[in-house]
Amino acid sequence: MGPVIVAVRNAWNWMSAKWYVRPIVQQLVGFNALVVRAFTESIAAQQETTVELHQLQIEIGLLREEIERLQARGPAEDG
Repeated sequence: MGPVIVAVRNAWNWMSAKWYVRPIVQQLVGFNALVVRAFTESIAAQQETTVELHQLQIEIGLLREEIERLQARGPAEDG
C-alpha cells in the first residue's frame, strides 16, 4: 500500500504544481517585472530631475550675481 500512496502523492504534487502553482508563479514573475520596470523608470525620472535641479541652481546663481552687479552699479547708471 505504501508505494501506491507515494505514487498518488507524487501524481498529486505534479498536478498541483502544473495546474495551480505555475500560473501563480507566472503572475508573480509578471508582477515583479512590472515593479522592476516602474522602479527603473522612477530612478531615470529622478536622475533627470536632479540634472534639471542642478541646472536651475546654476542659473539662479548666475542671476544672483547679475542682480548684485546691477545693485552695485547704483540707480544713476541704469539709464
